[in-house]
Amino acid sequence: MAIPRYNNRGFTLVELLVAILVMTVGLLGLLKAVEVATVQNLQNQMRDEGIQIAEGELNHLRAIPFDAISTCLSAPSNPGCSGTPATYRYAAMSVPGKLRGAGKPYTVTRSTIASSDGSAVDLGVRVKWPFKNMSTSHEVHTVRGS
Repeated sequence: MAIPRYNNRGFTLVELLVAILVMTVGLLGLLKAVEVATVQNLQNQMRDEGIQIAEGELNHLRAIPFDAISTCLSAPSNPGCSGTPATYRYAAMSVPGKLRGAGKPYTVTRSTIASSDGSAVDLGVRVKWPFKNMSTSHEVHTVRGS
């Protein structure tokens, strides 16, 4: 009985090992791409939540009657007055996040800056939140006149 020189009925062990290696490298690259997309998605959702918090606080400040808005011109002895004489900073407050039930806190800082003649006020809200040991923030402003 003669043994054929070439056997074309299957793969050799070396071909199988090379194929497994190529597939493993490809799947690891795909796994890293999924991880990057997930982190970017989470970061975008946290930013959107921070923007919603800032807009809500700014709308709350807008709803206050103009004469009731605290400024350093109206209360210069207030300890919240800092920087220029017309700048007033409210005490920072913490708002719990609702994203994926994690409850990461957002730090909200509100400020009012009165114009030199007191006829207008710049209302500002800054929201800060931690993400992967980095601090990220979003700030919104509007001007309100008397």
